[in-house]
Amino acid sequence: MIGVIFDNIKYKEDDMIYANHPPKPIPKNLIDAWKDQLFYFQPADVEFSVQDKKFYACSSILSKRSKYFTKILLEQWSESTAVRKESSDFNFDNDVDIVDVENSSTSLLNNNNLTQNNDKLTCQIKHHIEISKYDTFAFSAMLEYIYTDQVRWTDKDNNSITVELFRLADQYLLSDLRERAKIRILDELKISNVSKIMFDLVPKYEDLKESVLEFMAKNFERINNSKEFKDILANLVNYPNYDVILTEIWAECFKTQRSK
Repeated sequence: MIGVIFDNIKYKEDDMIYANHPPKPIPKNLIDAWKDQLFYFQPADVEFSVQDKKFYACSSILSKRSKYFTKILLEQWSESTAVRKESSDFNFDNDVDIVDVENSSTSLLNNNNLTQNNDKLTCQIKHHIEISKYDTFAFSAMLEYIYTDQVRWTDKDNNSITVELFRLADQYLLSDLRERAKIRILDELKISNVSKIMFDLVPKYEDLKESVLEFMAKNFERINNSKEFKDILANLVNYPNYDVILTEIWAECFKTQRSK
């Protein structure tokens, strides 16, 4: 038997944490977008109308981060209406404040904070974009991600907004956010939410199917008795693929049972 004694060994917990969980590098497109601001000051020129809220952003930031916004802002898709406004309604301070729908200091330009300084600059809104099918809080979280690469996964009541962020990321071609949201959706699967995801989300996003279907098959007896599943049965008109999906769930259940 050989005994070894180590002396003067220093242990630093921070070093271990850093080694196991190195910080995520800042995306190059975000660095480039902000670097451009050093040489060209661009006031907010995009106005989003999301239900009863308005948000403001710079087209240069949006275009660098999303190919969708590159198309919509530079090639003038029909969803974007080019407008020119020279009104005090769109004035803002020299030092731009970043606020969110709840007046947080970490989200995007909000018209409540754009008119506080007497020395006002006229802001020319070149693009007005109407958003009707998304929640205002989730949309503000997506814009916050575009500007900071950070993600808020819950709303002010601590309810998950992961599914909404996944939909937004898919539509606006934010591949990194989409992948992060996808992983989180699968991590958040539970008896009370998987039915809605299976029957409403999976038919539109095939890459979610395998993991969600496996969860449904393993827990189908409990899921079948859940309130969410019963609500779906009571509103089948909203789920035209119900029969096909249920057949796939049963097939997966039989496969799971045979493998035991």
